[in-house]
Amino acid sequence: MKTTIELKKTGKIKLALLPALGMIALLLPKVAGACPLCVDSTPYKHGLQWAVAFLLPVPFVLAGTLIWWVRRHLPSDQE
Repeated sequence: MKTTIELKKTGKIKLALLPALGMIALLLPKVAGACPLCVDSTPYKHGLQWAVAFLLPVPFVLAGTLIWWVRRHLPSDQE
């Protein structure tokens, strides 16, 4: 009896790893469900999440706009 599965590109995987991967896949949702935002979810926390999502890109947008404005108003070297 073979103890490996042959794959075309990745090589061989031992059959002993398959049950361990299955257990990780089964336990992963329980670990994710234990995060504080999932367990103690309130409308206040959801509002904070949306505020962070909208305000996080603001510095990047401001910096990009400033760089665009400066490049637009610099005298060009093309004549």
